[in-house]
Amino acid sequence: MTNDLITWVNQEILKRGWSRREVARKCGMSHGNINLILNENHPVSLKFCLQMAKAFNRPDIEMITLGLLPNTAENEPYKQAILTLTNIPNTTKLSPLELISIFASKK
Repeated sequence: MTNDLITWVNQEILKRGWSRREVARKCGMSHGNINLILNENHPVSLKFCLQMAKAFNRPDIEMITLGLLPNTAENEPYKQAILTLTNIPNTTKLSPLELISIFASKK
């Protein structure tokens, strides 16, 4: 999945005619870190995946539903939680993020 994410990011950069510096600025990462990850010299994290969603103005959930979140033990609980929330029937009229907020406030 890491290669899929890197391929997706590179395609998005090309589609928009952006530089890696511009992506770094939009997602709040250093240009050096962007290069390390996109040159496959650094592991991809959940944080990077979500920062790319932010940079390209895409919903976080899209990164998971497209299978772009790297398959690591660390990411598995996030993937399962988000996929479970997205399968809740629309009759609740609440978004997955709103449901998470409700559950978090009941600690």
